[in-house]
Amino acid sequence: MTHADHAPASAPPGEHRARLLAAMAEALRDNPFSEVTVSEVVRRARTSRRTFYQHFADRDACLVALLQDRNTQTVASIEAAIDPSLPLTEQVIQAVSAWVEEVAADPGLTLAWIREVPALGAAGRELTRMANDSFASLIARVAEEAGAGELFAARAPLALVLIGGLRELVARAAEDGDDVRQLRDTAILAALSLLGAD
Repeated sequence: MTHADHAPASAPPGEHRARLLAAMAEALRDNPFSEVTVSEVVRRARTSRRTFYQHFADRDACLVALLQDRNTQTVASIEAAIDPSLPLTEQVIQAVSAWVEEVAADPGLTLAWIREVPALGAAGRELTRMANDSFASLIARVAEEAGAGELFAARAPLALVLIGGLRELVARAAEDGDDVRQLRDTAILAALSLLGAD
């Protein structure tokens, strides 16, 4: 079967990349990353191996790109859910609720992010640091705009504790087949305590 049988040769490069990332996400919902191959991703994306390697150096690079995009989308969704005119407590509830919904929408991909990324070595560490920093920056912005910037600055290291703890709770819930939405109240309580907004 030729490449032409899989996808139109005239498809824009951005469309190929999006299909490859969607295919990687789909594969991760069915299998652990260690069992996902480039051939499987290509088959699901209906593209060629050549097209895959035009976009990604290897399957690790494809996973990193997918998770970078996912992180950007999640942060944007949280920001969109926050009404800065409300008191800090309400903003925290909105932010955490939006985060929980994002995670609940795709627990398989979230679990892959948490459990598989450490095996990516330096690229995984950089990705994790970038993601944690983006969430910590979001928390800092919310606190600053709500007039709690100084308080948050004094507690900033706790943001990483909060993020790491919530990620582990989500991973365990996903592994056990539980609905991660059940963590919403716990996550809100932890975030409110961090910001002194309880």
